[in-house]
Amino acid sequence: MTDKSGRFSYSSIAQLYIWEETWANLFEIVKQNATLDTLDSYASYLMKNYANELSELYKTAILNYSEYHMGRDSYIRICTYLRKLKKMGASEKANFIIRQLKSLYPKRKALMEELDKL
Repeated sequence: MTDKSGRFSYSSIAQLYIWEETWANLFEIVKQNATLDTLDSYASYLMKNYANELSELYKTAILNYSEYHMGRDSYIRICTYLRKLKKMGASEKANFIIRQLKSLYPKRKALMEELDKL
């Protein structure tokens, strides 16, 4: 399955796996393309069987995202995902990420303000 440009289409394959309820295959596709948007799109399908693995993917994706994105809107988005992690039962990972972000980017005042709201 490819998109119009002939590239492999992750979303088409993922939709097929959802339809077939082959969660292991869906998880592998999500793991290969573990961006915040991808995780957000498919987490509800995978949460039951892969909660711990998903929280680890979220951790990596949040830290990668924070490295390249600045500005209050990006920081609000990061905090939204940190709240999702806490709701998933991964409060320890969320707290680890918060500590990590505070130590990596202490000069990002808006980030510190948003993290303090958590």
